[in-house]
Amino acid sequence: MIFLFLTLIINLIIMDNQDWTDVKIGGGNVSYDPNKKNNTLPQINKQNLPGTKLLNQLDSEEIYIPPKIDKNVSQDIQSKRNQCKLTQKELANAFNIPTNIINNIESGKSTQNKGLINKINKFMDNKIKKMNQS
Repeated sequence: MIFLFLTLIINLIIMDNQDWTDVKIGGGNVSYDPNKKNNTLPQINKQNLPGTKLLNQLDSEEIYIPPKIDKNVSQDIQSKRNQCKLTQKELANAFNIPTNIINNIESGKSTQNKGLINKINKFMDNKIKKMNQS
């Protein structure tokens, strides 16, 4: 017990003789000087970011217009839907999407959404197979 007391007193004496200085974290003045020339942000490596090719195309101030659905694809979807005896509303409800998306796809006004078009084609192909089997 006395040993602990003595080590505590020795530590206090040693700590008083240290030449430590107080350190303040934060609290510095941050200012923005528009006349200062070194206000540039670090450059980000954009080489592997998603959409880099599209951004490079747009850097030349071109207007990017996404391609529309091919007429053959839209007519194919419409004919398959008619074979299945489905309305546009019923098909839209099957995919939980608004009816106007199906309407735009069939009229060729919609932009290419290959994932949705493939899902619609698979769905209707399966329906047609089931109708032919029974």
